[in-house]
Amino acid sequence: MKKDSLSYETIQSMLLEKMQERSYSAVSVTLCRYVSNSIFRMMKDLGYQEYCKEGASKVLKEYLNRNGANQYYSNLKTIIHRMDDLLDGIWRERHGPGRRQFSLTRDQADVIEDYCSFCESAGRKPGTIAIKKYATSWFLYEMTGIGCSSIDCMTRDMVARACIKVTDHNL
Repeated sequence: MKKDSLSYETIQSMLLEKMQERSYSAVSVTLCRYVSNSIFRMMKDLGYQEYCKEGASKVLKEYLNRNGANQYYSNLKTIIHRMDDLLDGIWRERHGPGRRQFSLTRDQADVIEDYCSFCESAGRKPGTIAIKKYATSWFLYEMTGIGCSSIDCMTRDMVARACIKVTDHNL
């Protein structure tokens, strides 16, 4: 059910409950609590008595103008998007641009699925497995792009070049 605003306590409780339901780590939940409390303090300083999208948007704009787009800004934005979702009565597993899709060989896809099964049996959480699957898919995609579609042909140079492509955020 869509709402225009909720008390700070209610929205934070809803957010933390959703995170715990999805097996977020204790560190992630604690960070969320810390960041959401900061958001609430900033909103109160701007004159907002409850959490609402308008106030949260102003918090983001003011923080960005004062401090630039740093890691804390990214955390603020993520938590605000989550709370906005809760106001709208929805939950998106991911915010931001959609993930890239990688064209892999059947053998590569099978190896990745086996790796994900191993991660699951080792007790990794679904979110962690999804990140690992994405990262290994991207790596294998880049390896194929530089001429190596089989483990037999991998060289240190190829692995280094693929890793640089995956980690270079100025692609």
